[in-house]
Order: sequence, then C-alpha cells, then structure tokens
Amino acid sequence: MSIGVGEWLDEVAAARKAEIDADVTQEGYQTTARELLNSFGRERRGRWVVADIRNALEKRRLRTDPDFEFVWIDDPIWIVMDVDADNRKIADPTIRVRMLDAANNTPVSVKRDDPLAKATTIMRLEDYSQLPVMPNERVVKGVVSWKSIGAAHAQGKNPSKVRECMFEAHVIDMHMPLAEATGVICQHDYVLVRGGKEQKITGIVTAVDLALHFKERTHPFLLIGEIEHHLRNLIRGKFSTEELIEAADGDERVRGPDDLTFGGYCRLLQRKEWWARLQLEIDHNVFKERLDAIRQIRNHVMHFSPRLPDASEIRQIESMAPLCRTLTSYDND
Repeated sequence: MSIGVGEWLDEVAAARKAEIDADVTQEGYQTTARELLNSFGRERRGRWVVADIRNALEKRRLRTDPDFEFVWIDDPIWIVMDVDADNRKIADPTIRVRMLDAANNTPVSVKRDDPLAKATTIMRLEDYSQLPVMPNERVVKGVVSWKSIGAAHAQGKNPSKVRECMFEAHVIDMHMPLAEATGVICQHDYVLVRGGKEQKITGIVTAVDLALHFKERTHPFLLIGEIEHHLRNLIRGKFSTEELIEAADGDERVRGPDDLTFGGYCRLLQRKEWWARLQLEIDHNVFKERLDAIRQIRNHVMHFSPRLPDASEIRQIESMAPLCRTLTSYDND
C-alpha cells in the first residue's frame, strides 16, 4: 500500500469509530493474517512480530476477529474496534489441525466407479500416496492408495475400478488439537480434514506434511543448540574462571564454559581483548552483531514461542551454524 501501516490503521480505526458513532453494526475491515503480516513487512508470526502488531492495534483500540495469531494464515479476519476489551474472550492458543496449509487445500478425489487407471495416473503425476473416494465435497466413501491396491493384488484380485480396492477413510475435525491428531496421522499415514459451516472436506494431511511441520519448528531449535555447543568448545580452555564469572555478570556459580548462558557467550566475545585471544580470521564486529541477533532469536525459540521465527531470522540462524562449525577442529573419524 502507498501509505504507511500506521496511517492505514488510523484510517481503519476512524472508519470503525464512525460506524459506532452512527450506531450501526461494525462491518470491520476484512483482510487475512498473511495480509496483515505483509502490511508490517513480515512473513511469519514470530513472538516479537505478534507483539508489534498487537501494540499497534491496541494503541488504536483495535483488535482482529478472530485473533490473527491463532488462525490459518490465509483465513479471513476482520479488524474491528475493541469496544468491550474487559469482557472479550481470550484467544485459545492451542495449535489445531486447521492451522496447517495442507488442511486448507481441497484434495483431489476420484469416484467409486472411476477406472483404477485414472486414480493411479493422478497419484503418479502428483506423487500422491492416496486419493479420497468422494461423490461430492462432503461425503467420503473411502480411500484408494498404493497400499490398498497392493492388498487387492495380494488377495488374488485384478481390480479395474476404484471401488474394488478401497480402504476405510480416516477423517478428523479441523479443530482437533494437532498434538492429538499426530498419533492418528502417524498410524494411518494421512487423515482427511473436515470442517467449516458446511462440513466439507477441506484438506488431507499426510505424515510427510506433519514431518515438514515439525521440521520447521525443530530446525531453528536444533541449529541454535548446535551454535551454542560450538561456542562452548571455542572458548574452552581459553579463559580463566574469573573471566567467565565476569562474562556471567558476576555469577560465582560459573566454573567453566558449560555454565555460561548464551548471553554470557555474547558478553565474553564482545570484548576485543578476549576476542583477540581466539586468533580467528573473522571480523569481530560482524561476528558479534550476528551473535547478538541469534541471542534475541534464541530467547523465544528456546522458550517455545507458539510462532516460528520469520524467514529473515531463519536465514541468520542457517548462515551462522556453518560458520561456527569451522571455528573449532573436530575429530570426525
């Protein structure tokens, strides 16, 4: 948009106030969580991003309905005037199936009397392991899969129609907590997702989708942990206990590198005279700035913020880890 996000929110607030003053029902400004994030120049709902957006909205007595933090990123939301903040319901922070992209992409389906060759061709073209068998958007008759086709052949059949090699379909509600749905998905390799006012099948979530979701959440966690271990090894044996205590803001419980926090590593490596002791061919200013950025990202990643780091934060982590691997010699035999 041509105007700044602050001016835009001012306009939204003014329009909502005019509705209230005219004693008409608020229409609200319709957008999506993704569009709201983009208005602030961000892509993901990281802890600090969410805080910035909430502060900007609350400053103008605005809120989103439903809460932008806990919906699927492309779901519609409405920006409205928060006229009864004291009695407003608190948003449920539970991560639910409906927040996955795969749960919001209507699956390709086939019908019972379709040729089996049609189903297998679609699966081969799209690299699908299964297809729901559905006469319409609401009714599920079963699932045809490579596993069900193999089972039919193992029983001596030579199926030519989809109906001859179907398995029972496994359907869950889009509002099921993801923690509960995980077991069902792992057991059956997939689930069909049903929801909305019309109770349509809105998507199919596979074990691969689940793995990618958890990879997104654990990837930064693992890399930051690795960076921390490399820093610990880098300073091991290079500093006295007294110097480590000083880096730990005088915490006398510190007896070695293993006792330092990430912030302690940052303070230790910020001092030029201590940095010089490491004899690294790396620019000190660039390194310490990136290390401090990683520290800030770590603060919410390691405390399991309900939202992921954004793309720029992920890039900072992913570029720091390989560099840290080169700072210390390891015996990998």
